[in-house]
Amino acid sequence: MALQRTSQQMQNQIKELLRQGHSKRQIARSLGICRKTINKVLADEGDLKAPVAEPRGESGLLDLDWESLVKQASQGVPIKTLWEEQDLNVSYRIFWGELRRRKPATKPVTIKLHHTPGEKAQIDFCDGINLVCRKTSAITKTHLFELTC
Repeated sequence: MALQRTSQQMQNQIKELLRQGHSKRQIARSLGICRKTINKVLADEGDLKAPVAEPRGESGLLDLDWESLVKQASQGVPIKTLWEEQDLNVSYRIFWGELRRRKPATKPVTIKLHHTPGEKAQIDFCDGINLVCRKTSAITKTHLFELTC
């Protein structure tokens, strides 16, 4: 057997935190260890998967009036404002994901102009770049003009 680098106390602490439903990332951050160390501890025990904790506080999401929330978000109300108004025990990210899942995706608005060639013309005009004369350092302002038929 290879040299054991993590103490038995550390291994027990890792297992207990996993049983409580903490993620490997949270455990690694709180104990100051690498996630690979957690995986090695689990592999030594033959338990490659951490027990899945039930989502905390997501039951409140089912009671919300999602139609109203989606309508408000479509009218331009920021999602963060909607989340703050609901006073949930759910993170903003979970609320945002659920709202995005329920909100239908909208296509960008475009318009296609149908006309026969030569029948209509479209003109675009704007300021261009400034040209500098090398000899006199005089600046000449340019303009761009585009005609599309």
